[in-house]
Amino acid sequence: MKELWKSFKLLFFFLIFPITAHSFELSEYGLDLNNFSELKELRTIYISDQSGELLYIDPENDTNNLSEIKDFKLNINFSSDESNKIYQFCCNSNQDTFLFVGTINNADEKFISLTSEKVLNLDNQIKVKNFLVFENNKLNKSVLIKDDKYNLLQINPDEQEYTLFFNSPLKFKDTISSVSKLKWSDFSPNDFNLQIVFNPSYINITDIATRISLYYLTNFDFNVVFDSKNNKVIYTDRDLKKIRYHGDYVEDADISNPASFLKPTLLNFLPTELKKILDKGREINLSYQPTHTLEELKNLIKISEKMNSEIVDFAKQKENELENIIQKKQAELKVEEERIKAEELKVAQLEEQKAEEERQRILDQQAEEENQRMLAEYAAADAKEKRQKYIKYGSIILLIGGLIAFIFLTNFLDN
Repeated sequence: MKELWKSFKLLFFFLIFPITAHSFELSEYGLDLNNFSELKELRTIYISDQSGELLYIDPENDTNNLSEIKDFKLNINFSSDESNKIYQFCCNSNQDTFLFVGTINNADEKFISLTSEKVLNLDNQIKVKNFLVFENNKLNKSVLIKDDKYNLLQINPDEQEYTLFFNSPLKFKDTISSVSKLKWSDFSPNDFNLQIVFNPSYINITDIATRISLYYLTNFDFNVVFDSKNNKVIYTDRDLKKIRYHGDYVEDADISNPASFLKPTLLNFLPTELKKILDKGREINLSYQPTHTLEELKNLIKISEKMNSEIVDFAKQKENELENIIQKKQAELKVEEERIKAEELKVAQLEEQKAEEERQRILDQQAEEENQRMLAEYAAADAKEKRQKYIKYGSIILLIGGLIAFIFLTNFLDN
């Protein structure tokens, strides 16, 4: 009979509080991803930002621009065993990674047949169910979109704290292009209806509208109902039936010793104000009691991290393949550049040799011309000297001849 009553309460709870039908199905947060072996690569797109313009790289057919690629990112799309369900990985294996899980009609046909640019534009059509962010290969946040609402799992690894936020009205489009542009730091817990915090010390469930929280303390035999709006606190037994202490919460109080700052509750009696707070705590306990432990949550998270790790390894393989092609192309271009440089050097050397020969020919010609000029000048000077000698000798002869004639004439006249 007791089991029948528990079953009836559970059925009644699902009817009255439909949020619970998925609130505690933690697997829906993307924590029960397919095994990587169950995924099939549909399309890998390599993208490089060249001066603000996206360059889509086709390693098999378009190798002309590969030598200019300095860095690139990946967009890897996988199909799963569910029809039209897509897993999309972005962006590099050595950075924080993003995994989208969504649906689109005729997925296989579209991802295989369309151009790279049109495949990326499918991000405007893919309906996202899960969005997971990994930092240093550890899950940082996971988003579940369902029934026009979204739910968020946020992880604080330093404090080993795992926070679930439930049922925020969808304020953005549920497409990859829209979700990827969101600034999650701008979102407030007040956007949600319910918050559950798991950490090693307690599980805390908070009704955000009333700001009333129920704490299941790990190492103590009591629960705590806390109204942060009115700063009221109530200590109860595990079943929230027997009330032990109540009163105003004191900052920095020793919560393990409620008697140090609270009044003991006599005869299980509470003032009306506190009774309403306790009733809300009991409603939370009945409606949203966790069905998963912290260790179970951690194990589910490890499943998603294992999947991400396997996808990252696959991404590294794809990156290495493209980098090898780029390096090969760059090596080929380097050889070609060196060949061209060698040919240009050879041509330049031949041109220089021809120029040198031409300069030498000109110098030889100039030297010959100078030699001919000097010979001509020498011949002219020699001829001039000879003419001068002839004139000199002629003048002497004429002078002598004149003297002889003068003497002869003188003698003739004397006779």
